[in-house]
Amino acid sequence: MTPQVLPDRPVKVFTSYQRVEFSKPNIRVSKLALKRLAVGFILSLIVVACGPTESVKVETPAPTSLKTKTPKSASVVMLRKNPSDGQFWTQARVNTGSVKFLVDTGAGMVALTVMDAKKAGIKTRDLIYDLPIRTAGGDNMAARIVLERISVGAITIKNVEAIVVPKGLDVSLLGMTYLGELQSVHASPTALTLRF
Repeated sequence: MTPQVLPDRPVKVFTSYQRVEFSKPNIRVSKLALKRLAVGFILSLIVVACGPTESVKVETPAPTSLKTKTPKSASVVMLRKNPSDGQFWTQARVNTGSVKFLVDTGAGMVALTVMDAKKAGIKTRDLIYDLPIRTAGGDNMAARIVLERISVGAITIKNVEAIVVPKGLDVSLLGMTYLGELQSVHASPTALTLRF
């Protein structure tokens, strides 16, 4: 698999929190990395386009009593870039289990594979798979859930909206329903810094 080379110019990324600028020329992005970003982006678009069902209103913010962030003091977690694929990975505590996530700012929601949902204590056979989604593997149905908590290092977010994807998703994605609760997500050429 030959990595694609981006143009010889600085890449600028703007977020609502900060401005990050990478000036290193010849940034290489593997086809696998592009495929994973595309899957996360497509999942985000589908979740937004499909909107809520009668049973769950995803676009309605939960009451502030449910959106509890712990700890109260500032916490920082630094994730190193995986040199073999150029991605940011993390092991997180999800409910009662441990799940390996690909950190994906392009994914609108946290997305779990069935195996990882089971690790988190979710009874996947009891879920209602009524959310149509499209992944790199094709069209599929996903189930909406709310995770009690996700902890990455010292940063814990409670009541995180997520989906369980039974087919077409090889790895679980740590998307914006977790990352969007943070004070900042800062990318550098070698690390991703999560600040709460």
